[in-house]
Amino acid sequence: MGMSPNIKMIQTKGNPMTKVSAAIALVLTLGASAAQAAWTYPILDDYEATAKELLASTKSSRGSEAERSALIARTRDLIQSGVAIMNLYAEKNPACAEQFKVFIAETPNMENLPYDQVQKRYHDGVGIPAAPKHCYFGRSQVVHPALNIIRLKGAWSDKVRASVVDDFEEVIEHLNRIQKNLDNPPKSLELALNSRLSNWECRSVAKWSYHGQPQTAYSWGYGPNSSEAADAATRACNLRKPAGLGTCEVELCNELNPGAI
Repeated sequence: MGMSPNIKMIQTKGNPMTKVSAAIALVLTLGASAAQAAWTYPILDDYEATAKELLASTKSSRGSEAERSALIARTRDLIQSGVAIMNLYAEKNPACAEQFKVFIAETPNMENLPYDQVQKRYHDGVGIPAAPKHCYFGRSQVVHPALNIIRLKGAWSDKVRASVVDDFEEVIEHLNRIQKNLDNPPKSLELALNSRLSNWECRSVAKWSYHGQPQTAYSWGYGPNSSEAADAATRACNLRKPAGLGTCEVELCNELNPGAI
């Protein structure tokens, strides 16, 4: 519904192969139309493409200095796209503007700071102007790539690779929520509810085996406290893995922007 593919009508009587060709043409055209309509805002398409490229490169990387340098350079490109998302987000959600102004001004130096300092100030929002809880989704698209650059500048290990992969997966996951908040900016009542209902974010990991190969998938949950956010993350985790297979485990929980309005 809502798509108008430009398909030339083909006479198929008595020619079953032509019928098949026409059906394939219809499926391909509809598929292309659906793919083109992935996001309402082009910057989200750009961001997703770069993040997925980085995700694939990280998974295949052997951790050489040249590979990590290339990952860092491309992650800086992702950060610039993240800043563009933040500016668009602030236009649609003015209550985030003051916080984002301070955040964006400090972005160039973020990768040079200690990991814990970046996590506390820019991810958790401690020390920057208070804002509604949902503003986290805008700044997350910059802070997670910045945290990855800090990791990539250090010693390489399988644990580092897994952490970098986790953060790239998370920013891709956040795009759905970001588009929702761009299309329908939260109103004052929604902001109040959001402040009470989304104080905490938890991440869970699903692990299972497929044809003898280990598989993982990450999910996020939100709630007014760590316990309810963990429950939400676990429910989301169980939807990501095959039913009856593997395990789900909550890895970490963070309070989002403590003290925000």
